[in-house]
Amino acid sequence: GPRPSTKLFAAWDKQKRKKLTYEIFIQEVEAGGFTRRVKTLALWFDWQDKKYLLAEDFAFLDFWKPPHWLIATPNEAAVAEFRRALQAKYGNMLKGWRHCLDKDGSNMCTWHEFMEGVKTLRLQNFDVAGAWLSFDVDLSGYITLREISLVAHNVLMEFKQWVENEFGGVKSAFRVLDLDASGDLTYHEFRGICRNYGFVGDTKTLFESLDVHHGTLNMKEVAFLDDWEDIPTTGVAGGGSKETGLDPTLASRDKEPPPMPELLEWGLPAPGPGAYNVPTLFGASSHLPGCRHGGAFSFGGSKTARPSRRTVGPGAYNASMRPTTARKPSW
Repeated sequence: GPRPSTKLFAAWDKQKRKKLTYEIFIQEVEAGGFTRRVKTLALWFDWQDKKYLLAEDFAFLDFWKPPHWLIATPNEAAVAEFRRALQAKYGNMLKGWRHCLDKDGSNMCTWHEFMEGVKTLRLQNFDVAGAWLSFDVDLSGYITLREISLVAHNVLMEFKQWVENEFGGVKSAFRVLDLDASGDLTYHEFRGICRNYGFVGDTKTLFESLDVHHGTLNMKEVAFLDDWEDIPTTGVAGGGSKETGLDPTLASRDKEPPPMPELLEWGLPAPGPGAYNVPTLFGASSHLPGCRHGGAFSFGGSKTARPSRRTVGPGAYNASMRPTTARKPSW
């Protein structure tokens, strides 16, 4: 028999024109009870920009299987259950994020990575799609650490910003902090060195979260922070501004630019040229004029400078106009 999309199109095409204008499509869909962004939906179905719709434009609906999160309902109870399971298995949210959800260190957890994380936590009868929709408030298609745990996000960002300000990056910082050049840092080394360099954050939680090999930190475990970006969430579907609902690039135009940071005081480790007391060169001989001299000088032992040889220049010649006499060739 005819496919469901064909029957649906025939019910809308009451005048048997085999094509629908946008106005007729919007009218028929709203009459059927669906009123959410119908005009936008018409533009999406018209993927060839024909300015009208055909039966072929709806044929993919007969085979398309939408992901579960697209037709689910946000479930805050599932979010609380997921957070409890993550905390119980890994001890803190930051470590759970690194080991369970964001294994590649991109600060983004996709839908498939989230489903794998649920399997790792062994949650039974868990509403995966409902939890995903509750985490992904802005419908960006991925989850960040900020959406999982704001506290854990702030701990990691505090360390990242401190490292960049003090050392220029995580890799550079690790070379400085690894005093014995062993390639590993124990917790006591990490805590002591961070305190010596002025880091006041939670070093224990940070170390346990970054530690993958249980006991020490190496370059590979922390290098991801150099490429790790803080992706702000907006809280509005489509990535708009939470305050205005507009596109972020448009909403940011009305905001005042952030104040410029104050310049830091700086100085040289050695004194400048004005601080040196250069001894006098009085009495230095002519053949070593830049040689330092203690100050003793004898007029009797001085030697006069030799006059330089004078060479005859072009102007000293008196050219003669007399012809030369013929001579026998030398050969």
